[in-house]
Amino acid sequence: FLHKIIKKKKTKLKLTLTVNIINSFLKCCANVHNMESESSKLREHISHIAHEFKTPLNAVNGFTQLMLEMEYPRDRQIQFLQNIKSACNHMHEIIKYSLETAKSQNPDFRFELTEFSPAKVTEEIFCVLNQKITEKNLTLNINLEKGFIVCDKLRFRQVVYNLAGNAYKFNKKGGHIEVKSYFEGENYFFEIKDTGIGISEEHKKHIFELFCPTDNTTPENKDGSGIGLYTCKKIIESLGGDISFESIVSKGSVFRFFIPVNAKRAVSNSKDYSFTNES
Repeated sequence: FLHKIIKKKKTKLKLTLTVNIINSFLKCCANVHNMESESSKLREHISHIAHEFKTPLNAVNGFTQLMLEMEYPRDRQIQFLQNIKSACNHMHEIIKYSLETAKSQNPDFRFELTEFSPAKVTEEIFCVLNQKITEKNLTLNINLEKGFIVCDKLRFRQVVYNLAGNAYKFNKKGGHIEVKSYFEGENYFFEIKDTGIGISEEHKKHIFELFCPTDNTTPENKDGSGIGLYTCKKIIESLGGDISFESIVSKGSVFRFFIPVNAKRAVSNSKDYSFTNES
């Protein structure tokens, strides 16, 4: 039944048009900071939403194209659909949080703390990004310590999505990505290393500033928006952690961050804070 659906030309046309329409909308949103507006917070908020959609939407597009172009065994189809669902769920959460933020008229991040496995979330993200990683013939090495943290799962996912997206987007074809995490004391540490284009000394000074794009030295990497790393830093610091990086031009970059194993204390003063026990 699934084979019949994805073979139909009308279905292919609808999917292609839908992806193109969404991509066009996101390009407009991503450029909103170029507009003259009285509210910088509004520009930042809209640009943030558009940026957070880019990586999962690219994954949806990639897996959809795979299913439309050729037939795969049912187990592969199910895996593709699960990856698409995971990416769509992430976008849904972004929309939900954004609407709630707008309703509360509070431009800062709101937090919903739960206990979850950061290793599991990270593995799910790399499953979603697998197609893009494969397209660039990148090798991937993941070494994640198992355990649980009390944190905002969506915000944690946003950080890893952004760092992982940069690691493949600015990497060289045939390059390598290495991901590792570990627990130490009361903190959780995460590190992602790539063999990409690196960051120039001039750009290093501004890398965490809003709308300061990464040093894009090749045409294929021209879409850096300068929002992702700003967002990562803002989230991590709001959770009581810190982020740092090292980079050499033409050699690659490594980004590291840590957050408390239990973020309750860090965000307890926020008005937009709640805790849900998922277990």
